[in-house]
Amino acid sequence: MRFLVLSLLVASLPAVGGSLTYRSSEGEPMRTTISFGIAANENSKLNRTKIVVDDPSAPFKLEDTAAVGIAYDSRGLGSFKMYARPFVYPREPLVAYQYRALILDVFGQPLQTLSATHIAEVSAEYFATAEWSVLIDSTATTYHTSVIYPFAARTASGKVYQINREALASTLRTISAGIKDADLDPTKPPQK
Repeated sequence: MRFLVLSLLVASLPAVGGSLTYRSSEGEPMRTTISFGIAANENSKLNRTKIVVDDPSAPFKLEDTAAVGIAYDSRGLGSFKMYARPFVYPREPLVAYQYRALILDVFGQPLQTLSATHIAEVSAEYFATAEWSVLIDSTATTYHTSVIYPFAARTASGKVYQINREALASTLRTISAGIKDADLDPTKPPQK
């Protein structure tokens, strides 16, 4: 039965309102080690969910298992960091590209939107790393789902691509009704 459930989760689903599709699969455990013997969500057996959106018109595709991970950095005062290390598959040579990740809590509500821009000549599979600070510590402990998607690119031939925001918003609302248009843009740090 578990195999059947996972098989259904990994199925490619067409998006409503555009040609976007997405794939969902099980991610890492919600339990996050802070230091030896100490963990956030210590008693949880819940795993995170990773969702990858694909736009066939984009000049690059993200690997189907791309996700945002979380780790505790104990240096200095200590803080949580989010990271992504997806493979990028160019459909044509690129000189720059951007992917974004929408982070949802355990109830499907948006927590933070991350953005990673890479300026590099890429014509073959490329390992695209990014790291972000967690803006609010509660994000680290309640983060459940990452939705990662291609957002923009410039090809070697000079063509500029940007995802269809209307189609993206429509697709994301099939994942969580709580997503608003403003959630497509990177989250700004809180004002002090």
